Amino acid sequence: MRPMAEADVDTLWDIINEPTVRQWWGNETKKDVAEYLTDPEVEVWAIEKDGRMIGMIPMLPRDLGDYRHAGMDIL
Repeated sequence: MRPMAEADVDTLWDIINEPTVRQWWGNETKKDVAEYLTDPEVEVWAIEKDGRMIGMIPMLPRDLGDYRHAGMDIL
């Protein structure tokens, strides 16, 4: 794993548009994905295998008043 970089947008966009992944994403555009990667509230890690990005893990803060916690997805 490594921190996601803006240079990963094209690869991530290709992964998101795989049919088994796309069903879980809304109507986000490539621009939305690029903005997501640079959102200071979200920590995003690239998953690599053999030097190639194959997915990501975003960690998002959730503030529910007294119950602050984080959410994590795997793509």
